[in-house]
Amino acid sequence: KNILHFKKIDDYIGEWFNECLDPDPENTTPFKDLCSYYQNWLDIVHSKNIKININSLKERLIAYQKSKYGFKKTINGSMTNPKINIKIKYPFDLDLLFS
Repeated sequence: KNILHFKKIDDYIGEWFNECLDPDPENTTPFKDLCSYYQNWLDIVHSKNIKININSLKERLIAYQKSKYGFKKTINGSMTNPKINIKIKYPFDLDLLFS
């Protein structure tokens, strides 16, 4: 089941959510880690040197968080440095996947 609906054909954030992330009601992942993971995924999967829009990524992650679990400062940090109830589906080593 898709955890985030695609907004348009080139919705890389939606694609990344659905391929690489799972909801995790018990644990959070810091935004900086998700941002780094997303950039690595873009570089390897799409090989287009796509510059990420950090604000757009953060907005989508926070919107997901609010709709799925709510946003509590004690658990999810601040809007500037959010922590999201998401886990990475697999260790990120796409070199192994494509070799």
